[in-house]
Amino acid sequence: MWETRFPSAAFSLYLKAPVVQDNGIRKKRGRPQGRKYDLIIPGRFSVKTIEKLDEWAERQGVSRSEAIRTLVERGLGKGRGK
Repeated sequence: MWETRFPSAAFSLYLKAPVVQDNGIRKKRGRPQGRKYDLIIPGRFSVKTIEKLDEWAERQGVSRSEAIRTLVERGLGKGRGK
């Protein structure tokens, strides 16, 4: 008959025990329920624009994401320092 042998490592299975809090409640995977998150809108920028953006963000002491949000709000007339 046909006999196929596989290395034992091919079928090893590692089961991780679920994380249990001190009070005995199991933690669920994924994001917490009840929290609302803003939309993520991907965009493409030229290298030159990103360099200017990073320079502006560094002068302001904010992250690139915060710089984009601030500049968009200013462009729409809703931001501070208009």
